[in-house]
Amino acid sequence: MEFLANNMEDLRNKMSISDFETLKSIINCIIFIHSKNSIEVFDKPTAQKYLA
Repeated sequence: MEFLANNMEDLRNKMSISDFETLKSIINCIIFIHSKNSIEVFDKPTAQKYLA
């Protein structure tokens, strides 16, 4: 699944809708592609922390 977000705060705001509660519980990682030379990968514990 893919979401377009400008930053972690933007993603958190988009995922705050109650419809996403189940999705947030099963996310295994988050990959932020800033540019072709800048990619961040967050594992499940880190992703859950940011989306809580």
